[in-house]
Amino acid sequence: TSLSRLSQGSPMVVTRETDLELQVMPVEWDATEFWPKYHVELKSYKLNNNFDFEYRWNATSHVLHIRSEPFSEGAMRYAFPAFDPDRQIRLVVKVYKHQGAQRRYISLEEDAVSQAVARRFATKFSSIFPEQPISFLRVQLMTVKDDLGAFRYLEHGTVEQYMSGDYQKHTNNDMFLAAGSDLAQAFSHFSWHTSGGQYMVTDIQGVNGSVMTDPQIHSSIPGDDRFGLGNR
Repeated sequence: TSLSRLSQGSPMVVTRETDLELQVMPVEWDATEFWPKYHVELKSYKLNNNFDFEYRWNATSHVLHIRSEPFSEGAMRYAFPAFDPDRQIRLVVKVYKHQGAQRRYISLEEDAVSQAVARRFATKFSSIFPEQPISFLRVQLMTVKDDLGAFRYLEHGTVEQYMSGDYQKHTNNDMFLAAGSDLAQAFSHFSWHTSGGQYMVTDIQGVNGSVMTDPQIHSSIPGDDRFGLGNR
């Protein structure tokens, strides 16, 4: 499920049943030094060659400032603004709302795996069709190493670069096709064709028409459970 489109209006605080407050855009990026600071481990999903999608994790340590209030939400996840002061990068941390700790971590891992697979297909697609490139943001699995106290929901999440612009959903993982989604549909077909019918990248969404995030991978391989509950 995609995160809701970000409001372009004034900040608004809404109380949720989970006791989190949703503070809608605009994010005050010039105040990141006042956000809570966390020591985190970020794991990247590394694919090997030839689209067989065996993988390994590569972990690095970072310090992130993560605001306590999310700025957006979907049916399943909250999105928090974050900032990496060493790399000077604006980020988004996404966490699941209603799952237990173990299932939440598994779901996040599945999200990171799906994004990495979509990125690989997008790289190949763009090399063949450079006039209509498509890309997916790099997603890393985050584990906070500090004592979180009341903020246990931040213990595990995914991290990706913050995207500014009009967020659009082009397709979903069922039958939805938005007007003007020809590029997204072509890419989904390309992923199926290139993989010999083993994989299809769906649920295409993002900003600026070609920078995408939060895909769903469908696999025809029996018993393939790497891509979450949306793999059907």
